Parts: sequence; C-alpha cells; structure tokens
Amino acid sequence: MKVNIESIPPEGCHLTLGPTEGWFVQILSSIFGNKFSDPSGKVTLNRLEDLVTFFAQVNVVVSYECDRCLNSFHKPYHFEFKMNLLPQIDDDIDFASYQDHCINLDHLIHESLILELPISILCNPECKGLCMQCGHDLNLSPCPLHPA
Repeated sequence: MKVNIESIPPEGCHLTLGPTEGWFVQILSSIFGNKFSDPSGKVTLNRLEDLVTFFAQVNVVVSYECDRCLNSFHKPYHFEFKMNLLPQIDDDIDFASYQDHCINLDHLIHESLILELPISILCNPECKGLCMQCGHDLNLSPCPLHPA
C-alpha cells in the first residue's frame, strides 16, 4: 500500500490493520506462510514538511515447530516500529526514505518485521531438544536408552 505524503493531514494519518486488509495479510503470508492467525495492528503517519514519522504496531500469533525438540507451539508477537523518513536523495544512501512523495507501507512493514524475528525458534529458552542418538524428547525426561 502506498501513501502520498501530500494526503497526510496535519493531525496525521491513522490506519487500522486487520484480517480484511489484503495487503497486510499478504505481507504476513510472505513471512509466515499460512501459519499465522489473529493479525491486527495500526499505522500512524505524521508529517512536518518533508519529514514523515512512521509508527506501526503489529500483532500476530504464529504456529511454529521448535528448532530443538520439533514440538508445535503458538507464539504471540507484538511488534512496534518507529522511524523518520526523508525524501530519497541518492540511490546509494541506505536510510529510511521515500520516493516521489509516496511511502511504500508494504516495504516498511515487511522489512521491519523481518528484522524483529528471532534467528532460532524455540518453544521455550530452556528447551533441552532431542536425544541425538534416538530422538527422545529430553524435555519429558532424560533419555532412558542413552544417559548423558
């Protein structure tokens, strides 16, 4: 979704995000596939001349398999992003910017979500994983066949 900065009123632009917003659901689908539920959030854009402040909140529940024990679990996320955007001056400069008086919300939200996700997905930080020899879930009990 693109927003022309000229359309941002003095009191700011407020958007509600939910499961009926196709562009929002498409962003979440590109990151989480079909393993998410309860998408919601809001976006606020405020403008002072060429400076635009972008603030977003995104809530979503994601179904995962633990990287250590392979058990399924649901993880609720609450993400918050805030950044100041300026007009793009040079293609080589890498900072938050917009082009042609338009802000690409899809890109901003997608990139911000990707940067917030953990590298390793664990059912809990204390997960013991699986026995490396037989696959017994060590969260349930020590392996009866291969004691440590």
